[in-house]
Amino acid sequence: MNYCIMMCYQIGVDPKEVILEKMKIIAKKYPVEKTNQKGDKLVNYKNLKQQYIKNNK
Repeated sequence: MNYCIMMCYQIGVDPKEVILEKMKIIAKKYPVEKTNQKGDKLVNYKNLKQQYIKNNK
């Protein structure tokens, strides 16, 4: 990420625009509807993260 930002400033383009454009390309290439993943892993990750935060306060 840092490399992307530094390169953008060197060549004079807006890093936000570059990143948003890349996200659009990825969204077209890998549509959510066609993925094999369910939402289970993300939900499980969020639960684990919350438990970690709670236990390490």
